Amino acid sequence: MDQEVRNTSTRQTVFADIAEARDLIAKGGAEVVPDVPLISYDVLQFEGSDGLDQIWNHDSARHFPSFVECYINFSVKSIEDLINFNSEHAEKALSGGFEKPQGLLQDSVERQNDLSPAKYEEAKAFIRHKARVEGYERTFMNYDIDILAGPLDSRMGSIAAAAGLPSATAPLGYADSYNGRAYGLSITMGAGNEEKLVQFMSAWSASHPGLPKPPPQMANSKARSNL
Repeated sequence: MDQEVRNTSTRQTVFADIAEARDLIAKGGAEVVPDVPLISYDVLQFEGSDGLDQIWNHDSARHFPSFVECYINFSVKSIEDLINFNSEHAEKALSGGFEKPQGLLQDSVERQNDLSPAKYEEAKAFIRHKARVEGYERTFMNYDIDILAGPLDSRMGSIAAAAGLPSATAPLGYADSYNGRAYGLSITMGAGNEEKLVQFMSAWSASHPGLPKPPPQMANSKARSNL
């Protein structure tokens, strides 16, 4: 089957599963308000470029080593190590056909010193205000809702991260294309609602007993962490 045909089929499946999940939530007694607006990701531009990308580039290479400390006998110790590992295992790690498959990783190494300490703090405060006050909090208030849910591959999760709000992923399945990546809903609630978020995720799991299991390479991640 042609790759574009597989991708189109996958998108149709994703949209159908999301619509079914929305209907299931409504049948469970929740009030569903469809198609509420959220600020555009473009609002997070800081001094002419993507504010979150600037934060990512500043933080990633610095904090990656502490992130991988939890893995036992893990040979990848830095972003540079990860880039090299992906290149050495390109058949599996870089099989998506993207023009610059490691662009974000390379930028995080090459551009980690673009922001001065003062500009870094200014960028964080700017995107936090835009994403939280002008974004999620405004939508929660204007539409009298407790939770926002949308496609996982949208920028909702990125905006929620910028806002610093409790969020989670509600799984729906695994794609037949796009390297078999997971798809589902990005779930975000207002500040201080972590308990409600856990309750929602518990109810989600109980109402979706037939969800596909993770692929073997994900299910056996503990056994595979000894790289």
